[in-house]
Amino acid sequence: MSGLDIDTRTDVIFPGVLLYELMTGTTPFDSEYLLKKGYGEMQRIIREEEPLRPSTKVSTLGDYPYSDC
Repeated sequence: MSGLDIDTRTDVIFPGVLLYELMTGTTPFDSEYLLKKGYGEMQRIIREEEPLRPSTKVSTLGDYPYSDC
């Protein structure tokens, strides 16, 4: 990875990932899954596959432990 890998696309994508994480409590793609795939496949997955929508992700997470508070 070099400085050429980070450009204005990063400025656009990062806030989206951060918002996704704030809304769902997880990143758009499972980090353990991505790490097992290797760097090249990781890039392909992030570039070509759609993560679950935040609303779908939240509805599949189960009950929050403090939901009755």
